[in-house]
Amino acid sequence: MKPRWPVIILRTPKGLSGPKSVHGQVIEGSFRSHQVPLPLAKTSEEELNLLSEWLKSYEPKELFNSDGSPVDDIIKLIPERNDKKLGQRREASLAYTPLRVPEWRSLEVERGTQESCMQRVGQFLRDVIVE
Repeated sequence: MKPRWPVIILRTPKGLSGPKSVHGQVIEGSFRSHQVPLPLAKTSEEELNLLSEWLKSYEPKELFNSDGSPVDDIIKLIPERNDKKLGQRREASLAYTPLRVPEWRSLEVERGTQESCMQRVGQFLRDVIVE
């Protein structure tokens, strides 16, 4: 009998854990959450501080030792036996079949032309679906 793995579905706004807004523009739940929310963190003290607060919100000191290895509480969560590890079970990859993709070289865009690379990618993905 094929095992039935539990599934948890959690619906959250995009960018939930990141900064809520930057420079007066809403990030969480907007299209901006799909982009780099702090593009000036390298040069802007304000954005660097926002980035630091964001990363600290994950509380890495509670998850990792000073050498970067996971803390014992995390290690204890990993099953000792391989047959209990989902990634080690045959069923996890049994249905895998490689994606058949068409030859893409015919869709190359000549350097220096005004042709849209995104249109070519769209044509390629169309061909992938047809294949």
